[in-house]
Amino acid sequence: DTLLVGYNNDDPFSPRYPAWVWRHFITGLPEYDLVLAYRNQNLKDFCKAGAKNVKLLRSWFVPAINRPIRLNSSEVQQYGCDVVFAGHYENDGRLECLEDIVSKGWELKLYGHDYGWHEPLSRSKILRHMIPLRTVWGDEYNKAICGAKVALCFLSKLNRDSYTRRCFEIPATGTLMLSEYSDDLSSMFFPGVEADFFKSSDELVEKLDFYLRDDNTRKKVGMSGRKRLIEDGHDVLSRMRQFLGWIKEIKAID
Repeated sequence: DTLLVGYNNDDPFSPRYPAWVWRHFITGLPEYDLVLAYRNQNLKDFCKAGAKNVKLLRSWFVPAINRPIRLNSSEVQQYGCDVVFAGHYENDGRLECLEDIVSKGWELKLYGHDYGWHEPLSRSKILRHMIPLRTVWGDEYNKAICGAKVALCFLSKLNRDSYTRRCFEIPATGTLMLSEYSDDLSSMFFPGVEADFFKSSDELVEKLDFYLRDDNTRKKVGMSGRKRLIEDGHDVLSRMRQFLGWIKEIKAID
């Protein structure tokens, strides 16, 4: 009665990974009763590699952690800012976007693994003062998002992402999410109404200038994004109900 389920939130078929990284995982795909893909792109990849049953399991937010909160005065001093980005470094233009933000005079808070950010930040005359970076997790991560007027989201090119976990965690707080554009994301959040998107550094700066000047619109879009998130069931409990439903389907067939 045991079912074997595989899940990998990275992209084992990305051409940017060396071939050896995911070779055992890929070889084992036909052995699973169910393989869960993180992104639409991997649905066909898994099937082509021999997986017999594949479903899309998107990431999620945790309501007990990712939620709107009011920061106290000391927390405002620590986390308050115009723009925040919490995430890893990739050489995909995100450093240049962050440099443009600081160059415009906006206050930026940056969090992430120092081992990934240290070298690129050390080369940046504009951002090197942020070294060393530190990561934020759980409640502290939530405070960092709630403390910002706008929270940024960049999509991993390494994993060919069309969305990421932050796309749920950020709107859950009621903070406006300004994300790198994808067709996938724009199908989940109506642009300019429930979140907003950019396709270039110039467009990022242009939209930040608008939202940082217009408190009412920024807050309205942020809370509309939270409403959409809840209505569409992107929380962890809804995801697990979906998962258990797939298990019941497989057992019924067997």
